[in-house]
Amino acid sequence: MLDGTPTTRRRDLPAEDVLVVGDRASHDGAAVDLGITTLLVPPLQSPHERRLQRVLDLVLPGAVLSPS
Repeated sequence: MLDGTPTTRRRDLPAEDVLVVGDRASHDGAAVDLGITTLLVPPLQSPHERRLQRVLDLVLPGAVLSPS
């Protein structure tokens, strides 16, 4: 959740260089108020879903997430 001192400030990152990915507009939508590009994905249906890989495919085609 974002608050008055988001990670972007602590890391000296301008809002335009940040992408927030979340699955709840009620929580993750706060990033929009801070000028941060925000991508909402459908809620997780299974722990085996690879939603972040879909995001990575959009922003860095061909990149692969490391297994966790």
